[in-house]
Amino acid sequence: MSQSFISAVFQGPKDIVMAQRIVKVSVYVSILMIFISATLAIAGFFQTSSDARVQYMLDPWMLIDVFLLGVLTFFLYKRKLWAAIVFLIYHLVNLIIIYIELERFPGALGFLKLILFMAAVRSVYMVNKDSKEEKADNPLNEESA
Repeated sequence: MSQSFISAVFQGPKDIVMAQRIVKVSVYVSILMIFISATLAIAGFFQTSSDARVQYMLDPWMLIDVFLLGVLTFFLYKRKLWAAIVFLIYHLVNLIIIYIELERFPGALGFLKLILFMAAVRSVYMVNKDSKEEKADNPLNEESA
């Protein structure tokens, strides 16, 4: 019986196909985060708000975060383990900063993204480990030729 996506995210993937699917979904979520952050940061050049939460999201300096997210997303797409780890740490620090700045816990969506990015770290590790084992098992390795 195959593993469902939700159980793979919470328990860890059991096969390479599910691990690749988790990485793909993590990249899509990251691209969505980039798009929303860029839209709000650009809107911050033209709008202000009296609500502290809205003004926090309209900060034009968020474009630096957009650039960082773009770089990390590209390397997550390339399945680099360091990028997945940095992405997880970035998101965790971001949740802590939101808690400190706004004096309230981030929403459930923030914690779900955190869990997804933890699963992405496990999945990238699993995919990279499998590809290294596959290279070692291949007798027609190009390096020996």
